[in-house]
This record gives sequence, C-alpha cells and structure tokens, in this order.
Amino acid sequence: MNGLTVLIIDNENDIQYGMQSLMENWDCKVLTAGSRKETVQLLDGLGYFPDAIIADYHLDDGDTGLDLLGALKRDYRPHFPAMVLTADRTDEIRASVSSHGYALLNKPLKPAKLRAWLSHIANGNRL
Repeated sequence: MNGLTVLIIDNENDIQYGMQSLMENWDCKVLTAGSRKETVQLLDGLGYFPDAIIADYHLDDGDTGLDLLGALKRDYRPHFPAMVLTADRTDEIRASVSSHGYALLNKPLKPAKLRAWLSHIANGNRL
C-alpha cells in the first residue's frame, strides 16, 4: 500500500495500537485519535488530509463514528474513503453505515477484508 495514510479513530488504545501495527506492516502511514477533539486537533495540525479514515462506531460521550465522519465531511473534505468498525451486527447499524456511503467491518477484525479495502483505495478506487 506504499505509504497510504490512514487515520484510525477509536476510543480504545489497544485497538488503535493493534490496527496501527497491522497496517504499518502493510507499509501504511498510520495516525491515531481517540475522540472527536483529538481528531480535530490532529487534522488541524497535520497540514494534509489522510487518504482514508477508519472510525469505531461507538466512541466516548455518546459520540459515534458516523457523527464524527459527518462532521469531518462538513468541516474538512466532502469526499473521502471511510470505514466504520463495530461489534454491533444489527441491521439498523448496517443500514445506517451503508446509507452514509461508508464501508463496514465488523469486530473481531478480519485483516484480509481490511487489507482488500485499503488496496482498493491505494489503487485509486473507492468501495
């Protein structure tokens, strides 16, 4: 994936670390944030926008990955590849993520599915 920059937003440090380690083995540059505030601070200081964002569905303080991705589209860039991670397998969550045009990956994470999604992005495609 040769330098693809991916932002992981998850309120669990262990998840951030595990995903970062996995994706760095695939030659991705990985940025992490644990909340909306950390995400905004990171993006404001970065000087560029990541190639893709992966956000956990359930964040702290009642915030969701869908809400945060919507705010990023409004405040930073209207179109970017995004994936929502969740252990919630309900049809309601699946439909909501799909209606926003995001990819969905259920926990526990399947590395092959994540890698396939990132490969499509690295090759200039959106899923």
